[in-house]
Amino acid sequence: MSWLFGYPFLTSWFQYADLPVLGRVPLASAVLFDLGVVVLVVGATVLTLVALAHQSLRKPKQRDAEEGEPS
Repeated sequence: MSWLFGYPFLTSWFQYADLPVLGRVPLASAVLFDLGVVVLVVGATVLTLVALAHQSLRKPKQRDAEEGEPS
């Protein structure tokens, strides 16, 4: 985006915003990248935990089904 506005590559935008409750808060375009990284890491972690939980619930069901089969 910096090239589109005529700035050098990897130039970050920075400005302060006055919010009613928080007061003066710094804003930067790099925060969007940081937020994307956080969402990616949290999403990957949650998906891994869900997959592990699914496997831990699936194993006992398979074992119970095998034990119930006649020999």
